[in-house]
Amino acid sequence: MSGQREEILRRLDVQAEFEKWGVRIAAKAKPDAKGWLRCHSLYSEDKDPSASINVSGGPQRGIYHDFILRLSKSLFDIAAEAPGSGMMTGRDAYFYYAKLTGVRENNEPHRPKPTLADIEAFQKNLTPETIQFLKEKRGLTEESIKKFQVGWCTKRERNSIPVYDMTGLGPTLVNVRFHNSKKKPKTLNWAGCGEVRLWGLERLAKSPPGSAIIICEGELDSALAEQETGWVGVTSTNGAAAFQAEWVKHFRGHHVVLLYDSDLPGRHAVASLVLPAFKAAVEAGEVLSLKVVWLYEPPAEPDHKDLTDWIVKDGGSGARLKEIIQQTEPHDYPTPVSHLEPSIQLSSFEQVDRSEYAGKRVTVPLQVYGENTVAYHGVTRVVVASCPALRDGKCSGKKGPDGKEMSGACLQPIEIPLGSRVMIAG
Repeated sequence: MSGQREEILRRLDVQAEFEKWGVRIAAKAKPDAKGWLRCHSLYSEDKDPSASINVSGGPQRGIYHDFILRLSKSLFDIAAEAPGSGMMTGRDAYFYYAKLTGVRENNEPHRPKPTLADIEAFQKNLTPETIQFLKEKRGLTEESIKKFQVGWCTKRERNSIPVYDMTGLGPTLVNVRFHNSKKKPKTLNWAGCGEVRLWGLERLAKSPPGSAIIICEGELDSALAEQETGWVGVTSTNGAAAFQAEWVKHFRGHHVVLLYDSDLPGRHAVASLVLPAFKAAVEAGEVLSLKVVWLYEPPAEPDHKDLTDWIVKDGGSGARLKEIIQQTEPHDYPTPVSHLEPSIQLSSFEQVDRSEYAGKRVTVPLQVYGENTVAYHGVTRVVVASCPALRDGKCSGKKGPDGKEMSGACLQPIEIPLGSRVMIAG
């Protein structure tokens, strides 16, 4: 197994994998002679880097070491602990990376899939105390607990929530999510079944055309939204940033409401991922409307950021939520606006040097002969890869000609017209 482990790590970009799971590399850090690269601690707030990862080609490659806590962990253990990874143990992560890198592992254990009998067993584990907790802390009624088949896993000490996919045979059980907000990570998947899914798809598929669908962040929030409004609630498993653009097809013919957590990750996911995914379908009329609803103004507090907080802690109600949704204007995708003066059409390039055209925008027909005829291979699209102001909640987008903020406009791809491509490339 050690030989396969070394081969897995050799094929991986271990620094990129550590960063994917939350490790922050120190500014301007470079590996030392033994391959140790300074980074910030995963487990404590440190101003100065207090940990290191090993990116060498030796036996310590893929090791994280924390100097304050005096502990060392492998990349596999770090991946298993990361929120939203879908892995329960370091061994799960090992087999995940073995498959990812193409390193064969003959001793991979048999992983039984969840069954409806497992779901029934979890439901039978519910006690009056756990039911009361779901009612008081999550806002769910006993009818909703039964409807969404919420149960309790004694072994994992978490509430269980089944996940179904739609196949030719109808709803098919494909995963079980285990949630406990007091544990770390808060949510686990059934071992080997952590693929990102659209929770609630089996109910969405049965929704009548023209109905409203609410997309929340988390299964229990989505269940609460459906309970309180009567509209189907869905969510992506594995976190706010897991929404898949290919799912948009399931929302055709419906009105869509985005009700994500009001914190920075939720706002960023909506602006940079979900809104762009729906753009083409909304503009084509395939999705009837799209609204973005925030229940809290930024910066949202950790305990006052989502639908459950709003209803359970802050006195919100289903009736008030529906009223807010109805009063919210549909999202308007911004149209690029040119602030340049109209160009003067010239018939010949020889006219450019005339004094009357000095300092003005002109357009001249241009033919290019030879192999390099595709606009000089100029830039065709520009995207904003990072916006510190939007990330820190200090900006909600640029303003249009009417002075109205166009939320997320700076995150939309900017198409470069053919003529401008030639100018940029030239």
